Amino acid sequence: MGSIRLATKWCSNPSWLRLDTRPFASISRDTGSALGLGLAASFSLPRGGRLDPWQRLASALLALVAIQVLHRFLQPTDVTLWYSTNFLKYAIGPWLVTFLLPRLVLSLSPPRRSPHTD
Repeated sequence: MGSIRLATKWCSNPSWLRLDTRPFASISRDTGSALGLGLAASFSLPRGGRLDPWQRLASALLALVAIQVLHRFLQPTDVTLWYSTNFLKYAIGPWLVTFLLPRLVLSLSPPRRSPHTD
């Protein structure tokens, strides 16, 4: 934290020193992402749960919207609460994109017919 102290002392514009540029912010971001990816990897789609190209496209579009919503989520002014929400935001993002949204698209799609039933 000595670098933060020096930056505060010598910086000509204090507004340049934001919480998201501090070293602990990158640690909370990286650990949150690792947790989110680990959670997503521990779950899998149900049996026969492969997505066709249109379902993949729908899932990708939903993912773009979800990530934008997460990034626009208001950040609190309290430092501890800010780091906590930053961690949660980066933990939820990968889990949402790799597990929850594809499962949602798969559940909302009509069931596929088996090619062997004709």
